[in-house]
Amino acid sequence: MPASNKEQKRTVLMIRSSAFKTQRLVKQALELTKLGLRVRVIFWERVLLHESEVLIIDMLRSKGVEVHRFIGSAEYGTGIKSIVKRTAWLRFVFDEIKLMNPDFIHAIDLDSSLIFLVIKCRKCVIVADFADYIEDYAYKFSLVLRPLIRILTFLVYKRSDYVVLPSSERKKFYMKRVYVVNNAPKGSYVANDGGFKREGRWSVLYCGTYGKDRAIDILCALSEDVELDKFRFEIAGWGELQSLVDRYSKIQNYGHITYLSVLEKTQNTDFVYCVYDPLIPVNRFADPNKFYEAVLMGKPLIVAKGTGIDLIVEKYGLGLVVDYSFSSVKAQLKLVNDQMYAEFVQNVRKARPIFSWAESVKSLVSIYQ
Repeated sequence: MPASNKEQKRTVLMIRSSAFKTQRLVKQALELTKLGLRVRVIFWERVLLHESEVLIIDMLRSKGVEVHRFIGSAEYGTGIKSIVKRTAWLRFVFDEIKLMNPDFIHAIDLDSSLIFLVIKCRKCVIVADFADYIEDYAYKFSLVLRPLIRILTFLVYKRSDYVVLPSSERKKFYMKRVYVVNNAPKGSYVANDGGFKREGRWSVLYCGTYGKDRAIDILCALSEDVELDKFRFEIAGWGELQSLVDRYSKIQNYGHITYLSVLEKTQNTDFVYCVYDPLIPVNRFADPNKFYEAVLMGKPLIVAKGTGIDLIVEKYGLGLVVDYSFSSVKAQLKLVNDQMYAEFVQNVRKARPIFSWAESVKSLVSIYQ
């Protein structure tokens, strides 16, 4: 039950270094505020915030969420080179915990959860939210870093009262006290079930980072294939393959857009492209936001075999399952017809309640009530 005005609110300190790159922390913070908890978010401002992140912070504050930042310039992906800044970040987190003396500490991702190994907090409940399966990321010094990360993850797990995961697929790696909070969008949106097929062509949309393991090169090449003239291809995001994307004139490039715009684009497309490279170990447990956004908006997906999410798409008939290759994606797209597409849409509509944010709220609330 929410606390009355006469009662002192229980407090939650939420920690995530890259707090606003996705909606995971934002959604949970808003739900906990609804429970009558005092919620304080701390994050690491490594680079200048994007306009969309500033808007998110303003929105959280308008809902009563306290937001505080640690400012320390450090590019993403610098690893051990940023050890001095990482140490300063953890010291900032330590000081915030001492200052707030919270009832709950909810840390998202391993780099924010490491503080659990050094603090002494007898009264507070510790929640470790492992949003990403980073043990199998492609690190420069993988032989050294992967065993170390596994050890640290296990120690954080042992120190925590609860563990939160985005997918039930990863529950097998933990023994107890595990709650699933998925990556589905929060809020009420009008699902445009089915396709638009503007000018007789289906649209295929990708929104996210332009990483080498996201089949961006394949998507770009598909846009110029004359045998796929019944499709048009759209892309939005940022990242290391930006220059590659810019070279293709036939793909509609929206650039770096806000999360609200991502949902709007998804609402108005026909297929959501979510093709991850299964040879990258971390992608075998993929739980991408794009999957939930597509299901919410009633859109079939295109996913790669061996990425975990393909099993769900195949089980419920939610779209195309392809090999991670240009030829496979092209071949599957050429098979698409109106009847096949209508069946995909019907299946997505039926599956929507299973993958909704509402189910995750129940799981989250059970920890804090």
